Amino acid sequence: MTATHYFHRITIPGRASDYSAWFNGDPRDTKSAAVLIDAERLDARRRSYPVTDAEWQALSAGPWTARRWGVFNGQGEGAA
Repeated sequence: MTATHYFHRITIPGRASDYSAWFNGDPRDTKSAAVLIDAERLDARRRSYPVTDAEWQALSAGPWTARRWGVFNGQGEGAA
């Protein structure tokens, strides 16, 4: 499965780290069946680590917020 949407600088309530995640489908669209394809945890020094099972579930189900996002089909990038 190929990622179609990406989200960076994700914050999950109760977590200190930031995350990046790649989805097939748009998880912001309640009618979309978005599937989490890949994710990474970033510490304060921006070092990358794998996500835990609990973090994967939080990214899959929410809630979370992202400060940067976009789509891979050339429709542009968003920012909050």
